[in-house]
Amino acid sequence: MNFKKVGLTVLMIFLLAGGAGAVTEIDSCTTISEPGYYLLNKSIMKNSDCIYINSSNIIFDGAGYSINGVSSNFYGVFVYNSSKVLTNVTVKNLNVRDSNYGIYYKNVQNASIIDNNASENINGIYLDDSRNISLINNIASNNHQKGIYSYCKGINLDYSRNIILINNTASNNVEKGIYLYNSFNSTLLYNIALNNPIGIKLEGLDNELKGSATHTLSYNTVSEGSDGIFLVLSGGSTLNNNTASYNHNNGIYLSDSEKSYLSNNIASNNNGDYATGIGIFFSNDSRLNNNIVSNNFYQGLHIEQSNNVRLTNNIASNSDYGIYLHSANNITFSGNNVSNNNYGFNSFTSMNNSIYNNIFNNTINFAFSGYNANYWNTIKTTGSNIVGGYYLGGNFWAQPDGNGYSQNCVDSNSDGICNLPYTLDANNIDYLPLSLKFISDLIEPTTLIGLSGTLGDNNWYTSDVQVTLTATDNEGGSGVAKTEYTINGGSWIQYSVPFTISNEGTTTIQYKSTDVAGNVETVKTQDVKIDKTTPASITNLTNISYASNYINWTWTDPTDLDFDHVWVYIDGVSNGTVQKGYQFYNATDFEPDTEHIISTRTVDTNGNVNQTWVNHTVKTSLQSVRLPETGDINGDGKVTLVDAIYLAKHVQKIKGYETIYADDDINGDGQVTLDDAIYLAKHVGGFRGYGKIY
Repeated sequence: MNFKKVGLTVLMIFLLAGGAGAVTEIDSCTTISEPGYYLLNKSIMKNSDCIYINSSNIIFDGAGYSINGVSSNFYGVFVYNSSKVLTNVTVKNLNVRDSNYGIYYKNVQNASIIDNNASENINGIYLDDSRNISLINNIASNNHQKGIYSYCKGINLDYSRNIILINNTASNNVEKGIYLYNSFNSTLLYNIALNNPIGIKLEGLDNELKGSATHTLSYNTVSEGSDGIFLVLSGGSTLNNNTASYNHNNGIYLSDSEKSYLSNNIASNNNGDYATGIGIFFSNDSRLNNNIVSNNFYQGLHIEQSNNVRLTNNIASNSDYGIYLHSANNITFSGNNVSNNNYGFNSFTSMNNSIYNNIFNNTINFAFSGYNANYWNTIKTTGSNIVGGYYLGGNFWAQPDGNGYSQNCVDSNSDGICNLPYTLDANNIDYLPLSLKFISDLIEPTTLIGLSGTLGDNNWYTSDVQVTLTATDNEGGSGVAKTEYTINGGSWIQYSVPFTISNEGTTTIQYKSTDVAGNVETVKTQDVKIDKTTPASITNLTNISYASNYINWTWTDPTDLDFDHVWVYIDGVSNGTVQKGYQFYNATDFEPDTEHIISTRTVDTNGNVNQTWVNHTVKTSLQSVRLPETGDINGDGKVTLVDAIYLAKHVQKIKGYETIYADDDINGDGQVTLDDAIYLAKHVGGFRGYGKIY
């Protein structure tokens, strides 16, 4: 064994790879017991076990060289320590051939196997009791048993978790291309498995929980094997966007794998005598969506001993049997296209299944054996159906020669539903078979908006506003499918019941409706303006002047920016408004010596009314009256007894006035009373000839 230190260039490569320190070159089989970066500097021909790694924190870089054996009884690279778990071990850039195990990890965690070619071994890459392992860009071909194999002994769920395989190729292996046994939470992406008896197989143990594996397989390609993708006891797994084609038995096969989800997979041209595109066995509560199974020799989709499975929007075509149910109950089968098969839908002793909104266009659309009682339609509901009609109901029954029931049924009201049911047998009747004789709808629906609240001025609301959207389609149209709205540019929300706008300010609502035919209304816009804040009250309300017949009040306006005017009530009766800035009100036409109340409330520009009254009370004065200064009370040009009598008659009227001038206070006692009339009568002679009475 020869070791030597190499220079700066390789050191930099090591540093970039995440290591530290010098690089150790290897040119023969050896044991690696110290952390570091180890670089193979030539190919090795072995006749025993070759590279044994028993330390953590190792990078073994094959640098493109090979480890070749003269006997397949030994391993190429073995990573294991019997006394502890090894971590952070990477084997990369290595070619290994003619070994029992090309690359073998046992009891290893948080490690990787990258860019290796493990071909022509008994087992190419083998993982035992390991987890958090990443296998990336490896090739495992022409191995006598498995190409890539992960195995965990026992039932401990902590073992063989989180295995990640990305962009590996496993081809021409004698048993299996990629095989994970009793492993959990594995992820397989963009792998290729070609010409293996089983391309990719994930298998648990009988005593494991069936729903606990949760594998993810995406964008893998498996072909030219016996079985393509094979999951056993691997419940909770997700398979999407995989291609399984040209296999001799099954494209994708699940057994005892409950709650699995298969979507957007292609399983086609699987061509053995019993070849099936996708087979689901003993796997309750699974979901199959948007898968394509075509040109399979025997069956497109096979569901057996599995309940509560949902199959939607799948295509099953050009096989002997499109769909086959065997002792499968409570299946939901909708939105699928089953066409150009010899037999479309075949059911063996399967009951209580809901089968609606599918296309069946096959030589023979259905066949039953055993006892079968299923539902072949949902209730008639507005919605786009699988042939473009405007109602959901049953299925579209066609035949390639044009003589299918739905192709020729009577649809007198052109609603896309045949007038009469289609009876498959006594226990299987489609009461609402679909028709193509519906009227085309090219007109968008119309939506009206209704606003309910307290409307103030200038289209502002002074309360919360309830919004109602009412949509209608054109007469004879397909009907409204949905109405949507958005608030202030947010996400679109499907309308169901009136909603309330509470925020003050301007809220912008956009809304539209879509009919069943797919016509979308041009978006409409409605601004909702809300101002629920009332202005403050006026202050300093007082009267600045008054007389016997008027009162003049003043006040100070509130400082609110949107304050607009003051409502004025006099003695409880509205007397109009005073605009912002004037701050006074003059009330007239009062009687002397009477009390009056002014009441005010403020109003803003949007119509909000301050509900608080601001009041002020004041009394008018007595009336000022000037009697003739000459004592000529009756105005006949003479001061006589007649003036005294006139004064006596009218003195009560004079009493109510505010001011009686001294000229009228004849006797000088400060009052105008009957005494002044008597005084005038007694002294009338003394006034004769004088221009004034004083």
